[in-house]
Amino acid sequence: MQVRARTAQPSDLKLAYKWANDPDNRKMNLKSGIVPLDTFSKSFAAMLLDTNTNYLIMEGLSDGIWLPIAQVILYDDGLISISIDREYRGRRLATPIILAAIDFAKDNLSVNKITAKISRENIPSIKAFERAGFRFKGEITCKGHPCVEYCYQI
Repeated sequence: MQVRARTAQPSDLKLAYKWANDPDNRKMNLKSGIVPLDTFSKSFAAMLLDTNTNYLIMEGLSDGIWLPIAQVILYDDGLISISIDREYRGRRLATPIILAAIDFAKDNLSVNKITAKISRENIPSIKAFERAGFRFKGEITCKGHPCVEYCYQI
């Protein structure tokens, strides 16, 4: 599937809210509980206005139609966060999504590397970042949990 990135818009609120509260995404992003819509709405609006945050909707081309399949958040310091829609998991789309995010970063950000901090138990994500060219940097702790850090040199 061909993948492209577009900047998130206020009209993406419900989609982003769905992804933010997906149980698997919350677990892998080391977050617990469901985020209430009013709380998420405020943080989503703030992220869209934040000039240091690039909230992207990743779209996949299916039968000539671009469909939203994931979200990527790219911070101006190069940190990346990815969440894939439950319907599109297991289709080996994570690597093309990451590669499209790298292309976006090359075209729009002034960074020389992209960094992923991944829960050590999230093996599919680790493999996807490795396939996208990220290299293991080291073991770290994120929110009190063991994680690994991977970097991609631009």
